[in-house]
Amino acid sequence: MLEPTEEAKKELLNFYNASFPKSQWDFEKISSFFDKENKGICFVIKSSSKLFGFSMGKLYKNRKDIFVLSSLFVSSELRGNGYAKKLIEIFSQEAFFDKNIKKIILHFRDSNNLQNFYEKVGFINHCIDGEYKNREKKHYMEMLK
Repeated sequence: MLEPTEEAKKELLNFYNASFPKSQWDFEKISSFFDKENKGICFVIKSSSKLFGFSMGKLYKNRKDIFVLSSLFVSSELRGNGYAKKLIEIFSQEAFFDKNIKKIILHFRDSNNLQNFYEKVGFINHCIDGEYKNREKKHYMEMLK
């Protein structure tokens, strides 16, 4: 895997923040997905000059056996063509390549209504796991190895 340039990280950060106005990140947060210690994973969908989507994740806190899919996004012009499913497939293959990883977890907001999609791509054990700052429900799901 290649280490992205500072410019590429800034481009990804700007794309992320434009895609998720309720959950803004800073440069340090984006950079954490490229930190070897976190075993970060990032895949992007990009044409020659435009980002269209991404999946990003890393080890969950100090756990060596759990990976978190922190963010998944596909732009509206590409939705419905299997790109999100493919991003999850390659993300999970990469995460589970590490023999220590037993599961991948994720959270999503109530307003995103993604439970059915995540179930179709292999996530299970849906539950409500608290609230976000704006009081939206925080949904939890996991994919087992």
